[in-house]
Amino acid sequence: MKIKNYVLIAMLSLPFMAQAQDNPDASSAYGNQNILKLNLTSLGFVNVYLQDEYTLNGSSSVALGLSYMPSRSLPSVVIDNDPNGNAGNISFSGFSITPEYRWYVKKHAPKGFYLAPYLRYTKYTTDSYSFSYDRSGTNGTVKDVATLEGSLSGIGLGLMIGDQFKLGDHVTLDWWIIGAGYSSSKIEMSGTGNFSTSQQEDLRTEIDGMDIPFGDLEKDVTASSVKITYKTGLPSIRGFGLAIGYIF
Repeated sequence: MKIKNYVLIAMLSLPFMAQAQDNPDASSAYGNQNILKLNLTSLGFVNVYLQDEYTLNGSSSVALGLSYMPSRSLPSVVIDNDPNGNAGNISFSGFSITPEYRWYVKKHAPKGFYLAPYLRYTKYTTDSYSFSYDRSGTNGTVKDVATLEGSLSGIGLGLMIGDQFKLGDHVTLDWWIIGAGYSSSKIEMSGTGNFSTSQQEDLRTEIDGMDIPFGDLEKDVTASSVKITYKTGLPSIRGFGLAIGYIF
């Protein structure tokens, strides 16, 4: 075969070779890639969320997300509506761990529309804080101090839908459209103080009178401590997010 025939065959093959680069059935269209991402949306809520995604093949990948919220005060809407003014003394922090599996519909992983079943574990705690209250003493009403702290933990299963775009060879933009699932949560609040018999009865009455439509509420009130445990299971939403990623 003459040289010019080789050149002609090569020229005719170029369009097909270029098409094969985008063909999901071509061997390892994108190969095994690692993508480290930062959730830009969560930064607005003072929450750092990092995710690492590893492609297994052209249609699937696995990812692990870690978030951390440093200590911050309660939202102003809660503080402003607290008649006793104690909510302003409360601060909280927490973290979450979210493993997920992704299935890319058009088999161009890590690019395109995907479905992602996920598992999430969450843990938030309040810093120990103190507040004053009136207590009846032998010489009349006196001011006393109680200390309060709490935690929220939960585990959930869900499904998220999203779309990931490649912005060049090393950059991605991951759009977490929305996710929904079911979560089981436990809230614990405990306090220490010096509570009279009448105050203990008042606390029990107030706790029993809480309007809680579902879940299990347990209480333990003594002369020196109060503990409330609330367990519930609820539908959960995994909200909108945008994450910038680097492929390496």
